Amino acid sequence: MNELLANSYFKDFAIPLISVFLTIAVKVVSRKDTFMEATKDDFAIGFDLTVTALILLVSYASKIAVDIHLNISPQIEVHKKKLEFVPWLLFFFTLGLWALSTLVRKYGWVQNQNRELTMVCGVIVPDIIGLAALLFIVNYID
Repeated sequence: MNELLANSYFKDFAIPLISVFLTIAVKVVSRKDTFMEATKDDFAIGFDLTVTALILLVSYASKIAVDIHLNISPQIEVHKKKLEFVPWLLFFFTLGLWALSTLVRKYGWVQNQNRELTMVCGVIVPDIIGLAALLFIVNYID
């Protein structure tokens, strides 16, 4: 059990996923009893996963910046190289989020409906991109 909890994939990947799914569950059970079923909107978690990946990246960068400043990192050169690339990652992630939000705004809504997401461009594509972003960051900070 300790090996599972100590694994960086559990800490940096499974816990954010669990928190996102817990948020979905809380949103569903907080509704009136007549609206208890989950909707497509509840599973549109791609943006949440991408923002979680960004928060993990910024947290990691601040931690290794302190380690480098205090000279307490055993892998100081590796951390310096990773820290130098962080601004580029932040830039491309921000650009990607903007592009994804534009995709959803233009193609992610059912025509002639006020508030219904399409399954592909409104839910699946953002979810896949968010999952890929989270996996990328977890691998980057590992």
